[in-house]
Formats: sequence, structure tokens, C-alpha cells
Amino acid sequence: MWPSALEGAYARVLDGLGANTAVQFVSGRLQLEKLGPIDEPPLMKELRSLVDDMLPRVDFPELPEVFDRTRREIGRSSHEPSP
Repeated sequence: MWPSALEGAYARVLDGLGANTAVQFVSGRLQLEKLGPIDEPPLMKELRSLVDDMLPRVDFPELPEVFDRTRREIGRSSHEPSP
């Protein structure tokens, strides 16, 4: 049954290509229009603020030290036995 579902999906895509102005075949090659920007979801600003609040404030010269500490913590937690 799966191959017939796949064939049906291909057929639906092919049927819609003629009406889709963002899709063209030029010299036998498929060309697609670039996608434009989409509006930012309403909660994105709040999510960004929450994530920013969880991240530590680090000056650029401190990055190598923070990276090393983080790497050691990840390594330590991956070697601990599971409860």
C-alpha cells in the first residue's frame, strides 16, 4: 500500500506544478523562487527574552573558560550512571 501512497503524492505534486508560479523548469533544470521573510510569531519576543535570561552573561575574553567548564560538565554527566 505504501508505494501507491507515494505514487499518489508524486501525482499531486506534478498536478500542482503548472499552477505554481514559483516553480519553473529552465533548460531541463528546476528553478525555485526564493522564499520571502515571514512575520515573526507573536510569542517569539517573549521566548527570546526567556532564553536570554537563562544564558549567562559572558564577555568575549571569558568564552574559552566558559567553553572548557561546559565541556567538562557535559563529559562528567555523560559518564555518570543512569538512576
